Amino acid sequence: MIDCIAVAAPGGNPATLTTLIWALLRQRGLRASALHVVLHQRAQHWLNEELLGGDQPLEQLRAVTGDPTLAVLHAHPARLSDGDLVDDDADPAAAQAFVETMWTVFRSAQANHAGPVVLALVGGSRRTLAVDSVVAFQLLARPQDMLLDVRVDAKRARDPRSAFYFPEQLVPLDIAAVPGIDDAASGTDAATLRAADVAVSLVALTVPRLRHLLPASALGSYAAAIQAGEDALRDGGLPLIALDLKAVSLRVGSLSVRLSRDQAIWFAALAVARQRSADGWLDVMDTPLIGAVAEVCRRAWFLEPNELSQAWDGAERSDAARLDVLGPIRSRLLRRLKTALKAHPHRGEVLPEKQTHRGVTRERIRCDPSRLQLPPAIETLI
Repeated sequence: MIDCIAVAAPGGNPATLTTLIWALLRQRGLRASALHVVLHQRAQHWLNEELLGGDQPLEQLRAVTGDPTLAVLHAHPARLSDGDLVDDDADPAAAQAFVETMWTVFRSAQANHAGPVVLALVGGSRRTLAVDSVVAFQLLARPQDMLLDVRVDAKRARDPRSAFYFPEQLVPLDIAAVPGIDDAASGTDAATLRAADVAVSLVALTVPRLRHLLPASALGSYAAAIQAGEDALRDGGLPLIALDLKAVSLRVGSLSVRLSRDQAIWFAALAVARQRSADGWLDVMDTPLIGAVAEVCRRAWFLEPNELSQAWDGAERSDAARLDVLGPIRSRLLRRLKTALKAHPHRGEVLPEKQTHRGVTRERIRCDPSRLQLPPAIETLI
């Protein structure tokens, strides 16, 4: 038996929550140690009336399974900025408040449980709840997390008036309260329908998991994750790496990193070398290339020759002296990028890597050359 945490946003029939917990246990071997429920106004009303009152189906489930701590309930009402409960998610502000609540609950569940977090589709006729759940799952899901649809085959049992909670429930169904529904298709006589006759199933949904495309900084809210996801997909799933000489900055996808002029020159030299050859290595002693890049940058910044640092003055130097001059610039660029891209999923493709062999020191950036976007003046050097 594996412990999991269940997260769900029910519609008007909270009975599906106990159906979910029962099916996880009996069919999947998953014990839901906690059940986190995201609620709008109507769902909260029926949760109090049906799940926590009346027949006490959650207590029935614990009694049947012999597990008194099964599915500890955590209710999370979705509220508007004025504190009112979300009623109809057809309103954009209400929809945003609801999905942000779901997002926070799902992230919190992941942070508190290393095992699987199950996001269940139990919204009934409110299809927007299912869409919100699926999108949140796509953006947040880890490999161990699951997206499951809860299915109940008998039409009469799906009606909240029937008092169906799970097949092993202790109270009988109230089938007389749900007239006019034919369950013949399920092979069951509606007049004698029992809870044990109702087939329940969990259907696993396979969807693209996009969390690896998002920087950690974008996971703080649903809105931020949506924007970061769109940025990543617009760039073909891999961010463009663009050098901006005017702003003296490097943009990785939607993230902008300020550089010093020396750092910008060195990155530009690395980018030109990456474009020039298949392996993309830049020999630190390649004075002609490095000097040409520095000159293009100087002109772009409208500087006099003596206004650049001595690293780019073109003076004759021994190899050791040149390493001494360029060393601090190279190390500062590396530190700057490591700090700025600390949580970025593609940082390894941007950070310069170094190789020293037989006294020759060289560096390169590992990304595919097609993802490098350079100023036109720099491109002339390729």
